[in-house]
Amino acid sequence: MVWALLPRANMRGHRLRVLLLVVLIATAITIFLLSSGRLEERITWLANQPSGTSAFQHPESGRSDALIALISTAVLTPIAILIVMIAFMFLVGMFEGVLVLVHLPDWLSAPVVGLVSVVAMYLTASSWVPPSFAALTLVARAYIVFSHTNPPLFR
Repeated sequence: MVWALLPRANMRGHRLRVLLLVVLIATAITIFLLSSGRLEERITWLANQPSGTSAFQHPESGRSDALIALISTAVLTPIAILIVMIAFMFLVGMFEGVLVLVHLPDWLSAPVVGLVSVVAMYLTASSWVPPSFAALTLVARAYIVFSHTNPPLFR
């Protein structure tokens, strides 16, 4: 059935790449649909962790503080991801220059920088995982507070 949907290609490799892409997309959609049923209870579990239970409890401003936290997270997270990607590309470019100087293939720079980054993250995990978990708990608490409380009535 998939072959009927794909245009006729002259090269077999092209058809295999498209088929792989279709399988990956179908797998991602299936994983999302199967796990989305329990997503709310996972967020609730995360929001009920000890570091986040006292956040956004003010009766008048708790809901608006939660909304500000959610908007800030939604705006700042893509910016942080972009900065990390640019830093990674910069390091790959610098290391590529070093590899060319010692007559090694330049394509080796991305895997080496990636591997060194993963090892560095693993070795320093004790310093960045607890604050990251606390921040994730805070965002989950903000979602729970904002989505499960009623907006205040105007007087």
